[in-house]
Amino acid sequence: DRAGGQETQEVKNGQVLCFTGTRGGIGTTTVAVNVAWLIAHEHGKRVALVDLDLFFGTCGLSLDLDLGRGFREALENPARIDGLFIERAMVKSGDNLFVLCAEEALECAIHFDAAAVQLLIEHLRRDFQYVVVDLPRFALRTQASILTPPSVVNVISDPSLGGMRDTMRLL
Repeated sequence: DRAGGQETQEVKNGQVLCFTGTRGGIGTTTVAVNVAWLIAHEHGKRVALVDLDLFFGTCGLSLDLDLGRGFREALENPARIDGLFIERAMVKSGDNLFVLCAEEALECAIHFDAAAVQLLIEHLRRDFQYVVVDLPRFALRTQASILTPPSVVNVISDPSLGGMRDTMRLL
C-alpha cells in the first residue's frame, strides 16, 4: 500500500522476466521454461510464458503441450488483442501456468510491428503476476521495446570466448 492507500501501477501489473541467449543451444529456453514452471507451481503465482520464436520455439514442446492457435494472428492484428483473445490463444499447463507459443510453417511470412509485442506484453501484465518471455537473440533488435523497466533481462551465455564477446555486445 503506497501513497496514502493507493497502489502504484507497477505494483498492480505483473513483472516481466525476459530471457535471451548469446548463442544457440546453450539452454536459454530451458531456463525460461523452468523459471516459469517454478514460479507457477512452487510459488503459486499466475504466470504467462511467451515464446517469441514463432518458427523454432520450444517452450510448448518442453512442457509437452499442444500448440495454441492465434498467437501469430494477435501479432499481425494488434487491434484484436484483448483479454478474451489472449485467453483463447494461450495453452494451460497446470493451474497457474499459461503458455503463448506457435510453430509456424517455414514458408509462412510473418509481418508484425514491434508495437504489437509491446501491446501484448502490457495486456499480459494486467492479467498475470509474472510474464516470462523467451526472446530469441535474432529478435533483440526489433523487440527491444519490451525490455524497458520494470522488465528484468536475463542474458544466458556459455563460458566460451564467443559467449563472452556476444554477452558484451548484447549488454
